[in-house]
Amino acid sequence: MAQSDSLRKRTDQHKPKNNESKLQDIKIKNVIDEVQNTLEKKYPKLSFGWQKKITNEEIISTLPPDIPYEEVLDSTFIMPDGGFLFVLLNGKEKYICISEQKKQGTNDQRIQEGKDRQGLGNAVERIGKNLNGMKVLHYDEDILPFVAFLQGCDFHSTETIPDRVKTCFEYLPMNKINLYKDRLNRAGSYFMKGHHYQMVHEREDWSFSQMYETILSISEQSLEYYITKYGVTY
Repeated sequence: MAQSDSLRKRTDQHKPKNNESKLQDIKIKNVIDEVQNTLEKKYPKLSFGWQKKITNEEIISTLPPDIPYEEVLDSTFIMPDGGFLFVLLNGKEKYICISEQKKQGTNDQRIQEGKDRQGLGNAVERIGKNLNGMKVLHYDEDILPFVAFLQGCDFHSTETIPDRVKTCFEYLPMNKINLYKDRLNRAGSYFMKGHHYQMVHEREDWSFSQMYETILSISEQSLEYYITKYGVTY
């Protein structure tokens, strides 16, 4: 096969994944918009906002001056799928929920199409990278308002991917909110569901309402924490 044909084939193979990823991004952003709308109605005296990404330079700038660190490019950043939802307290932005949504696994579709099974994806590695950045960003807080919603056949319990996720989250309990840091300084929430790749009719994604309830709960608990710690001036 010519190199150009091979490249085209790989590009065509990734088109369905990319299209689905864009739909996921739209879905979780719609959830975030609804959560922000709810918060603005419930707490009319507070100002809420959202940003899509944060640069690695910004994260490093929050560290104490006596902490050593490596320099980073000013062009690199962290951009989780659901972005950064924040509240403005005393003129400072405080993040109340940072959210991810990942769907991984195409072997269910490939089996249905009569194709061979292929290797698993690498969405977990990107989540682990973002999670590490958020740990640094919240080093001086007692909470870590980061949540990931994971779905797809790669996340079935018979695969190795779920254990990679559990390692990223330092083996914290799954499918529950882990907002406050425990005595091992662990925090971060992850909700994971997956069907076996041979069970093509058992696909189920996290619904809008499920993500909404979880993100709203994390946001309100984070808001309560920040107000208690820092107070608020209207």
